[in-house]
Amino acid sequence: GIKSAVKATVAPGIKALIANGSTATPTTLETEPIKLGSADSLGLLSFIPVKVRETPNYSYNRQSIRTSNAAVVAPGATKPTSVFTAETVPGSLAVYAHLSEYVDRFVLEDADDLEAFLESELRNGVLRKVTADAIAAFAGAAGVNTVVTSATYSTAKGVDAIYDAASKITQLGFTPNLVVVPAAIYDAIRLSKSTTGEYIGGSPFEGPGMTGLWGLPVLASPDVAANTGLVLDTSKVGISIDKQGLRTDWDAISGFAKNEVRARTEGRYGFDVKVPKGITKITFTA
Repeated sequence: GIKSAVKATVAPGIKALIANGSTATPTTLETEPIKLGSADSLGLLSFIPVKVRETPNYSYNRQSIRTSNAAVVAPGATKPTSVFTAETVPGSLAVYAHLSEYVDRFVLEDADDLEAFLESELRNGVLRKVTADAIAAFAGAAGVNTVVTSATYSTAKGVDAIYDAASKITQLGFTPNLVVVPAAIYDAIRLSKSTTGEYIGGSPFEGPGMTGLWGLPVLASPDVAANTGLVLDTSKVGISIDKQGLRTDWDAISGFAKNEVRARTEGRYGFDVKVPKGITKITFTA
């Protein structure tokens, strides 16, 4: 998915990049979910609403109190008061960046796809780090729901925990629409078999696209902390970015004496939890 995004946004040929000195290629992050497995998928960033911020420091509203006292009220009686409170929370964009090694200019000119390859790897590195930090921020927010499996973990307990996590969100009136779990946890669930040796999740001959659990899409990420998972109502969280998005610039100056160039990929991101109860953190007890 990252490679496809790069090919769609990068002009071919290092010559053009050097001629212009530096070329920025922002990555558009859609606010509508992108189906897992599509060429445009950016992992977690494909599912979470994205907000473009005008300044690196910003604020957003987070629900702090949610107490409903709705009741049957007799004629003439005083109606009960419910309390729904939101607080203003400060947010900030942090820079995520890294550099490539120096590469001989002629090597890039002679290999048509090397430039796109380097940019793809650089972007993938940034996006994976952003994913890991976003998941940690959502899971670590104060007030989220929690589910912990009992000792001696099994795949059956993991499946039950995911259902329980989604149920907690549903019971609060929200809509769970994404499961995020470590790839190892999800792989074990997908490969689990019945006592007669049949795959519980369906025949391997059914083809690709079998990514759901309990009717919810699953993001099996290598960037989730071990034994940790999330179930989300994605409308209750957000990722903030600046107007440039994820960009790659090429430096043809500092390596001039050796005729070498290098790339820098960077973006600014913030993670927003608007309604903590729209999140359930799962601990898969080993």
